[in-house]
Amino acid sequence: MTASRLLLGATALAAACAPAMRTSAPAPVNPIARQIIDRQALTARLAFDSAARKGDREAMRRWLAEDAIIVYREDTLRGGDAIARMLSTSWPGASEPLHFAPGKPEACVDGTYELGTAYTIGTRRVTAGADTVRYRYGFLWRQADSTRVLLRAVAVAPAPDSPPELRGCVRVTPIVFDATRLRIAVFTPAAYTWWHAASSMQDRLSERGYGTVTPDVGSTPWAMIGLRLRAWRGLSIEGVLALQSARDSVAGFNGTTGSAISTSFRRSGLMGAILGYEWHRLRLGAGPVFFTDTWSIQQRLWVDLGNPNGATLTSASKLDSWTEHRTGLLLEAAYTVPIAPFAFVEARAQQWSVGSRQIHGAGFFPPVVVNTSAYTLAVSTGLAF
Repeated sequence: MTASRLLLGATALAAACAPAMRTSAPAPVNPIARQIIDRQALTARLAFDSAARKGDREAMRRWLAEDAIIVYREDTLRGGDAIARMLSTSWPGASEPLHFAPGKPEACVDGTYELGTAYTIGTRRVTAGADTVRYRYGFLWRQADSTRVLLRAVAVAPAPDSPPELRGCVRVTPIVFDATRLRIAVFTPAAYTWWHAASSMQDRLSERGYGTVTPDVGSTPWAMIGLRLRAWRGLSIEGVLALQSARDSVAGFNGTTGSAISTSFRRSGLMGAILGYEWHRLRLGAGPVFFTDTWSIQQRLWVDLGNPNGATLTSASKLDSWTEHRTGLLLEAAYTVPIAPFAFVEARAQQWSVGSRQIHGAGFFPPVVVNTSAYTLAVSTGLAF
């Protein structure tokens, strides 16, 4: 038998894995303990490899599922009997037995996926000497019952250096993670928050003849913690709490009046609740937020306006400072990626919708309406229980 046919035979079995791996199919109701599956897979692996080396059709057949398949590129072979027959009839033309080098296992909910470094087939050609084919492969072992696993699929890479394309392994991590009901997340410093209060105040100063300086951003991004409970199916409710306050300040100078204005805005004591719905790890939610806003506005007057470099300060006074408690609406979109059965990372986009406020005037500067909403892009990490 030629090397190409041997390759097709092994790859067909290998490709049985191909149409099956890494799907989001539901997990078994009562999955067998992981250590039992691993032990069964090791036993089956050694027995199948021994049978393949001997070309023993009956022994190979015992470890092949009834619906086992092999796929290599566009070629597909289905059925345990056909696969065992194909492999066993290869040996009359082979110079070496079929051998699957040990692979690296990956846990599936109801089995094991094994990514192998290489399998080899040695052949003898009429017009040439011995020829050995080496390709990477993948095995998908799946539970047949509580006592054994069977080889459901084998995939062989289309090129010696490329990994085989495998599907059908429902991985343990997302299944266990999805079953958790309580999640704790911390918004990491790798976040970006845009406070409209600073840019809005800049606009108001500019409209009244005050040239503005670059806003001084104090404590953004800010850190927060969230506690989320999955109530029913995709529905969840999450409480959020700020771990620090956020502060912005803006200043401007009016050369006509000799008046300098500086304003400071600080938001603190933030807490809220978000009712959300999660679908394929994408969550959308909304809910009320409660926080405290503190404003201060200060005016300074200067003389010698004709010589700005020599202007002198004639008076300075803190004209007003006040604190108010606010209520707003938090809109959120988030995408969750489990990195372990009990840990995850999450990307969040938040819109803090808060009504505009009229802040107090000071001296030559009249009261103005300022937008105090904000939005945040954040990366959070967390634990699931």
